[in-house]
Amino acid sequence: MHNLHHLRVMSKRRKRIILLGCGTLALALVWAMVPESKPEPSYQGRLLSEWLDRASMGGVPDSTRREAEAAVRAIGTNALPTLLGWIRYEYSPVRELYASVVTRLPLSEKLRNGLERISGSAKATIPHWSAGEGFRILNTNAVTAIPQLFHLAAGPNRRPVARRAVQALGGIGPPAVPHLITLVTNRNGPVSHEAVIQLALLATNVPTVTPLFLQFVEDPAFDVSYAACFSLQRAGVSPQAAVPVLIRALQSKHEEIRLVAAHALGGYGADAIPAVPQLQAGLLNTNWRMRYAATNALLRIAPQILTNEPPQ
Repeated sequence: MHNLHHLRVMSKRRKRIILLGCGTLALALVWAMVPESKPEPSYQGRLLSEWLDRASMGGVPDSTRREAEAAVRAIGTNALPTLLGWIRYEYSPVRELYASVVTRLPLSEKLRNGLERISGSAKATIPHWSAGEGFRILNTNAVTAIPQLFHLAAGPNRRPVARRAVQALGGIGPPAVPHLITLVTNRNGPVSHEAVIQLALLATNVPTVTPLFLQFVEDPAFDVSYAACFSLQRAGVSPQAAVPVLIRALQSKHEEIRLVAAHALGGYGADAIPAVPQLQAGLLNTNWRMRYAATNALLRIAPQILTNEPPQ
């Protein structure tokens, strides 16, 4: 009787395994029927992705990086369809389901690793992290892609796609500034923070952007205000203009903004002397993070206040 029960349990288990296996096979077949993307452009026998790897790889000679960037420029606008494809790439829910099923199957480690490589291979062959580098190298030669990138950044896409699109807009440079400003002020957009950072990187080449950061710091949207506080100095905002705005930011209702404002004031060094009273008050704050931020800022602005040594 016991053996009969054992056989029934084994039979049910085998059925489950067979069903799961059939499901996995079906998913694999569906996967195989997904049409492949257009061929990746190449130059002098190397694919675009290979040149981008060389251009962004750390520890390589400058000559190698310059050669790779020249190769990407030689590919030129022929690279845009591929770069845009990488930007908009999303890991398919079907692939996620396939990977999930594989992890649940009672398989040998070797077989499971093989199936997981299948589920990850398509993702691995999409170097979406290189797309921003490609747009940075092409710079204004990629202006025709701005409308599509803006749509990807502002549309109902997943956050990683929108973020990559914003970074690509920043790589194109000054022609993309109006679109980045629109993304900052888009209250329903998911990437206002990233758009502020990209504008800060462009501010040295587009001086008209710099005054906007004073408005961004006091923007009611948390993401915009936080990113602007963090980016003021990078955006080239003078201490005379930045310090009063950052002092007001120390009174923000958001703790993270108060902390980043203190950090930003420290970045201006002795030019932020007017903020000393507010930072001294921060030393008595009940929040240890605020006390820590105020201490670090004062060490850079007026260290004598903490050490009781006369200023030099």
